[in-house]
Amino acid sequence: MKVLVASTNPTKIKAVNNAFSKYFRNVSVKGVKTASGVPEQPFGEETFFGARNRAKSLLSSHAESADLFVGIEGGIERRFSRLFSFSVVCILDKNGKMGVGVSSCFELPLEIEKRIRVGIALGEATDQLAGVKDTKTKGGAIGYLTKGRITRMQLNEQPIINALIPFINKELYSSTY
Repeated sequence: MKVLVASTNPTKIKAVNNAFSKYFRNVSVKGVKTASGVPEQPFGEETFFGARNRAKSLLSSHAESADLFVGIEGGIERRFSRLFSFSVVCILDKNGKMGVGVSSCFELPLEIEKRIRVGIALGEATDQLAGVKDTKTKGGAIGYLTKGRITRMQLNEQPIINALIPFINKELYSSTY
C-alpha cells in the first residue's frame, strides 16, 4: 500500500507509518510538502479544513502515486477560558472516501498562550519557552510539556488510527459523505 502524507515533518511521516502498519502489510509512506490553505496557526474548525485541504491537494496532484492521502493539521481552540492544542487527520482514497480523526487535546501554559496572542505559532512559541530549535519536528509541544512521556509522533498516531476507521470497516462506511 502506498500512502502519501501532506508533510515533510518526520514526526508526522513516522506516525503515519506506525499507524498504517498496524492494519496493512507492505506499507510505503512518503511525505510531500503541501500547503494547508489555513493560517500558520489554525484555530478551531480551521484545523479540520487544513487537514482536509492538505489531503485533497495531494489527491488532486498525485492521484496516481498512492492509494491513500493523509493530511495532518495541528490546531488550537479555547475551552473553559483556557487554550488547548490538538491534531486533526483527514485520510482520502482515490474515490474521495474520507475518514477524519481527532487527537486528545492538552492545555497550553500561559507563557505559550501569551506568545500565540501576538501571532507566534505554537511550534515557535514552544521553541522560545524550551530554549531549543524546531521542537515541532521532534517531540513537539506535547513532548516538552510531558517531559518526553508523550511525543508529537505518539499524539498523532491516535487520530490517524481514528481516521482509518472507515477504511478498515468498509462494510459500515460504504458511502462518502
